[in-house]
Amino acid sequence: WLISFPDSLCAQILKAKYFPNCDLIDAVFPSDSSRTWKAVEYGLQLLKKGLIWRIGDGKKVKIWRDQWILRETSLKLAGQKGRCRMRWVSEPINQEDRSWDVGLIYQVCQPCDVPEILRIKLPQYQSEDFLAWHYEKSGVFSVWSVYKVALKSQLPSNMGASSCSASGERSIWRRFGTQFQIRLRFLLGVWLKVATMCNRITRKMENNAICRICGLEEEDEFHAFISCTRAQELRDRLRLEWLLPAENLLV
Repeated sequence: WLISFPDSLCAQILKAKYFPNCDLIDAVFPSDSSRTWKAVEYGLQLLKKGLIWRIGDGKKVKIWRDQWILRETSLKLAGQKGRCRMRWVSEPINQEDRSWDVGLIYQVCQPCDVPEILRIKLPQYQSEDFLAWHYEKSGVFSVWSVYKVALKSQLPSNMGASSCSASGERSIWRRFGTQFQIRLRFLLGVWLKVATMCNRITRKMENNAICRICGLEEEDEFHAFISCTRAQELRDRLRLEWLLPAENLLV
């Protein structure tokens, strides 16, 4: 919302305090910032991994610094050949016929970047560059896709095929980094504060603890996250993308 609704009151207050002279993407975060802003910082770091410029006239996009290359690895150019004064993506574009200056691109860009640049189709009408979300075909940001980006950034690339070792230990969890384990402990601490039906009864907000989703049993923390049919359905969908512990290890 800080990007989509920059004119909102909350966005203007945060901008005036934390990044008055630059855009949100270029903001530097002070070490003594509030918890709210630190939460924004973490979300922004994830957002930066998937934000990509769609090229219109190329006048907003810095050719060597910004992310604008459509590929699975780095979204930036690998670098330049020798010294080059070119700064903007608009410079290697022939503005008359809206085409790439192929000769100039071969002259200043690395060989691995050339085909990636030429693959980008330029609009045949005058239009501005705009930011999009790389991990959705529609270019529209979604919580589900950024969740996958966050998970991939936390999981080691050499994860095995099983969550358990031959001795029965769940070795998968020992492969997570310390930072992830700290966040996991934080989530477990939040576990008992989730507004389940049982917790709502304790706070005298409800008089019936039966789960309103499945209607099978009382909704405590274990039911909400593990045994509810909706939670099981979600894990089944996740298993299409990631390695998760088997159901019998959870239930």
